Amino acid sequence: EGILCGIEPKRYEPFCEDKVFFPFYKNEYKEGKKKNKEFLQTIFSTDELYEPLPFILNSKFGFLKLGTLDINSSTPLIFCSSRCDNKQKGFYYLIEAVKILIKENWDFQLIIASSGIASEESPYLQTFFEDLSNKKEYKGKILMIDNFVPVYQYLASSDMLIFPSLYEPCGLVHFQAMRYGCVPIVANTGGLRDSIISLSEDYNNANGFKTDFDLKLVEKPEMSILNVMKQAIRTYYDDKKTFDNMIKNGLEFDSSYDKTQEKFYQLYKRLM
Repeated sequence: EGILCGIEPKRYEPFCEDKVFFPFYKNEYKEGKKKNKEFLQTIFSTDELYEPLPFILNSKFGFLKLGTLDINSSTPLIFCSSRCDNKQKGFYYLIEAVKILIKENWDFQLIIASSGIASEESPYLQTFFEDLSNKKEYKGKILMIDNFVPVYQYLASSDMLIFPSLYEPCGLVHFQAMRYGCVPIVANTGGLRDSIISLSEDYNNANGFKTDFDLKLVEKPEMSILNVMKQAIRTYYDDKKTFDNMIKNGLEFDSSYDKTQEKFYQLYKRLM
């Protein structure tokens, strides 16, 4: 029997001044996210490398970043933060999907933050990382940071979180994302499948976008990721009412430890 993980809600509040540059309350998410998106886009609008900044980069470690973001709050900003593990996290397939989106001139921005992006252990990411400085079609659209970052500001700034795992017992970042009005785009697997409701499953209560199938079971996982990203971007542009409703559903989603603890309690009680 699967039991979802939980988070401490008080740790992920968009109105915390020490974690978000423009704090906002849930009923003010539209204006709050707009300000935070423009703030992040401004920080990363040039090729310059900044010293570690509060909210943006981890001061404990060095960092390397390539790519820039145009300053345009109407462009959907997608965030991805995970470790470089293609056997689980599906980075290769995400990159392949992104290349097609860029080639087809889809209007979006993507930030990928992960430790080891530029290392020889991740050749597909290393190549893409190098492409950011050589190919003009990526300019203003794609940003890669070779380090883990404080996710709070990025989730407060981003419209969507992409979570393309081949398998995932539960995951936590999508729970955190919803607390900041950031809509998850996930693979149809494990705890991601159980916690994210897609539009096709329940239109009025949907809180995210989900691939139609488990990525391990399809011949071309990158095409499944491509299709769900297209659906998310299209909904963002063409159906604001639906997208806003998904944000509100996410903001109200109960991902607390209290819910998880009760389920474990009931499970252990049945086993005794």
